Amino acid sequence: MIINRLNVLLAERTMKAKKLSLLTGIAQSTLTRITNNASSQIDYDTLNKICNQLQIEPKDFFDYTPYDFEISTEVENSELSIYIKINKFNTNVTIVEFVGKLTKHFETIQDDDDSFHKEEFLNLDFPETMRNFLEYLNKEVDKEDFTSISIAIKQTVFQKVKTAIDNFVLDYYKDEAQENIREMAFIVDSSTEMTRYANNLEKEIISRLKTNLSFNGFDI
Repeated sequence: MIINRLNVLLAERTMKAKKLSLLTGIAQSTLTRITNNASSQIDYDTLNKICNQLQIEPKDFFDYTPYDFEISTEVENSELSIYIKINKFNTNVTIVEFVGKLTKHFETIQDDDDSFHKEEFLNLDFPETMRNFLEYLNKEVDKEDFTSISIAIKQTVFQKVKTAIDNFVLDYYKDEAQENIREMAFIVDSSTEMTRYANNLEKEIISRLKTNLSFNGFDI
């Protein structure tokens, strides 16, 4: 796996992506994708501007490990299983499995007009041994050099797990979301407003999940 270290480099300099954007002329949206490691490629001109501004070499910008990670999920019998397939130099090392118990509960939510409604929330509870993602991952991989992988890369793997969980939640409430979007389509006046509504709805749905999984004590 190879990732960029821009987020770390900016934190070390107490610099925001906005300031780097102003200094380099690189669009802030581009820098945001890069800092989140959500960009599949970085062109040479962009990399050159970042390296020059931060006074670093390209080798300082990237972080590499020969380990690769594939994330998949499966739901069965009210349990969500998260599988992390770990390869080294394209050879399978192991598969680490996190299994959380799925339950649901309802909360009373106050609306903008001061009325109230009941809303369903999901609970995803992992056993004590699995709650600390970093500790459990390090323990389950029986390779001496695995512990030397940078925290930044392991955080990236954790974010991939978080994305897989988010996608599960979105799929769980898919029918409800589609119904809300169909109803809103008759009200909004522009595609921009519709896109904004859909994005906000997605965030609201993801927030309905409550879980005890954390990255070394930092909540998901």
